[in-house]
Amino acid sequence: MSDIPDFSAPALIASLSTKESDLIDEACSHWKYRAVEATLGHLTPLGCILLAVIGHGRMKLPRLGLTAEISTEDHIFSDLWTMEGKRYPKAHVCKRQEMVDAFRSLCDQLDFTDAEREELFCELRKWIAKDHRQVSTNLRPNFSEI
Repeated sequence: MSDIPDFSAPALIASLSTKESDLIDEACSHWKYRAVEATLGHLTPLGCILLAVIGHGRMKLPRLGLTAEISTEDHIFSDLWTMEGKRYPKAHVCKRQEMVDAFRSLCDQLDFTDAEREELFCELRKWIAKDHRQVSTNLRPNFSEI
């Protein structure tokens, strides 16, 4: 007998149980799922930003890097991989305020709760690894303006 599974055989699971179905429904109602679905994931610039922010979609192209930076001129930069797989280090993504406005609009369109909005913007702040607008000698930059 071979160790290789026989994928030509009929599926062993005929249907999902109520518990499994509830788990799928819960996952699909999570703000991350709803936001990725609304932004069309890798198909739109905002979707690419969102996927980078939440750390998903690392195997699909186009995509952005795991982190981003804010320039002294208030622009967002991140590594970018094109549809063809070509990498552009520190590519211009957008202006910071445009990104903030786009995510606020997305939250409004999807009727996010205050907690969901806070969680999204918390993830967005984590994605920003460096903020070059900061001129203080403080070792921990203040990302609260994002």
